[in-house]
Amino acid sequence: MPGSDERRASPVAVLTALGFLLPVGLYLWLISADAVDTLRADQWFDVRLIRHSFDGTLRFGMLWAQHGENRIFFQNLITLVLAHVVHFNVIVEDYLSAALLIGAIVLMVLSHHRRSPSTPWIAYCPVAIVLLSVAQYGGALYGFAIGWYLVLFALAIALFLLDRPDLTWIALSSAIAAGVFASFSSLQGLFVWPVGLALLLQRARGRWLVGGWVAAGFVTACLYFFDWDSQQGSVSYAAHHLPVTLRFFFFTVGDVVGVRLPNAPSGAQY
Repeated sequence: MPGSDERRASPVAVLTALGFLLPVGLYLWLISADAVDTLRADQWFDVRLIRHSFDGTLRFGMLWAQHGENRIFFQNLITLVLAHVVHFNVIVEDYLSAALLIGAIVLMVLSHHRRSPSTPWIAYCPVAIVLLSVAQYGGALYGFAIGWYLVLFALAIALFLLDRPDLTWIALSSAIAAGVFASFSSLQGLFVWPVGLALLLQRARGRWLVGGWVAAGFVTACLYFFDWDSQQGSVSYAAHHLPVTLRFFFFTVGDVVGVRLPNAPSGAQY
């Protein structure tokens, strides 16, 4: 009977809604309960940028300058907007990061469900549970980490566009714009290009579309490393200490419940 089918389906619908809404609510509660409008660590570098902005002495080179191994051009622009609109309220920056993360999750789920419409929505709940885990409180409560969430959101946009059944040049151009945005928000943003290429090849896209993506990625990488100061940041330590690097990586990826483990490497909360 139709009525009995609906009654049987309703618990699944409730669990699905809870599986998405509870992680979102818990993540936002973490920010509301523990976020503090105080600068710390790398955020102090923003003060100099903001001062130049208010003094009228801001130059493009200041926005383009390396921060360690990162080009954080777009993050710098957002920082200036926050400085002029909300007086650089760090809590607002934390909520903006949360919005970017939630948006990235929505786009990733929609991208896969478009490919596999028969997949039940409840199957995607683990995506929200893991990505919104409060174990990453270090990033959730650290305004400067907005660069990481910019990269995640831009990656989700690029994949959503590149995975369309019919990839047009407009969609490709928009995906390229997302890739550029990610690349100049943090070093990790450069990984959007090989990931996008793998998706294009898997989808057997046309030669010109693939070529356009590769060319855009190549030009972006060249701009990124132009006038690069290798003394500010490198991967040499990670390359020469692979066991330590891998240990840190798997501790970070595997820690989704926020439990402190003996001998866990420092920084795993990020």
